[in-house]
Amino acid sequence: MTGYKVVVEEGRKVCAVIGGEVVGRVTVCDIEFQWARDVYVWMGGIAGVGTDPKYRRMGIAKACMDRANKLILEKGYNCGGVSTGSRNVARRLYMRSGYVHLFYIDSYWKSPRRRPERRRMDGLVVRPYMDGDEAEAVRIFRETYGGYFGPKRKRREEWLELRAPTLKSDPESMLFAEFNGKLVGYTGYFLKWSNLMAGELIVAPGKLRVVAAEALLRSLENHLASKGLKNVSIWAASSDLEISRLLVCNGYTKSESRVFMLNILRFPALLKELTSLLESRIEASNLEWQGTVTLESPSQAATLVIDGGVSVSEGQDEGSVRGSSIKVEASREALTRMVSGVLPVWEAYVQGMLNVKPPLDRESLEVLETLFPATLYFHPVDDWW
Repeated sequence: MTGYKVVVEEGRKVCAVIGGEVVGRVTVCDIEFQWARDVYVWMGGIAGVGTDPKYRRMGIAKACMDRANKLILEKGYNCGGVSTGSRNVARRLYMRSGYVHLFYIDSYWKSPRRRPERRRMDGLVVRPYMDGDEAEAVRIFRETYGGYFGPKRKRREEWLELRAPTLKSDPESMLFAEFNGKLVGYTGYFLKWSNLMAGELIVAPGKLRVVAAEALLRSLENHLASKGLKNVSIWAASSDLEISRLLVCNGYTKSESRVFMLNILRFPALLKELTSLLESRIEASNLEWQGTVTLESPSQAATLVIDGGVSVSEGQDEGSVRGSSIKVEASREALTRMVSGVLPVWEAYVQGMLNVKPPLDRESLEVLETLFPATLYFHPVDDWW
């Protein structure tokens, strides 16, 4: 029996059914995704992908992914996202379904051993979690990674809900650093899903950042060693050089353990959603250029009209405003990476990943880099769906 039908259950579960039996599935989660500082985009988060082994290689997984992409559009979202293990063969499925690799998600691991505590700077204290710290944890995260591409919107209730089971069994699973009475960072571990002991190290920017981070890290290592926990990896942003270097210098081994992938399903509509962000970038750079910027891939095209503001139209709209015109032609993969900020415009150009008409010059490069600057990115472990 090879016939199957694909249905949507509970508004979020895509199921392939044969004879009343669910043989394939994909879940679409509702994700409020941080695109830039104070800019959030709702997207469909792909999760729970699986096919009964007896029914593999029948196109069921691809059919479920295609229906999931359609469901994302039905929800009114313009893009979908997925994070998965870097060695997961399902990455091939996601790529065939339109998802583009943006960046690796790095883990840092070492076998913990007790180390003598160093004398701490006067005013610096490391202590376990206390009731109400979740609000400060959200503040610290926003201060640290609020401008990054990749996290979800942080909420204190969700922060605590995820960590509460581990805190109940181990009250010192979360540690906070105070300096002169103000919380400046936290570290710890918690159970993610049912099989991953995940570690984190989040410390707000400032002159004492590395000092506080090292004190937190040493306290966490000593606690893990005392509990005999050797399977805790710290998931950190490699683009956060202070923290990643600190981990490496303390003997941690870095692994590109997961990947984050994005599928822009409605390119013009996404750009419209980001209009205020584009306008703020133009204002911050004092860019006086006016004209049109057309971004075109083989499957989608959009035109930005820049004339004292930004408006977006679908397809090509050349000559609709006085001024210059720039046309960028690229694969959907290159455009996805450029618009999200993980691929710098100049790097894409010199690698032959995009063509610019008229030929790229200093002015057009400035316009494109103003609209789509290279950005820092981080998809923290507590945000995986």
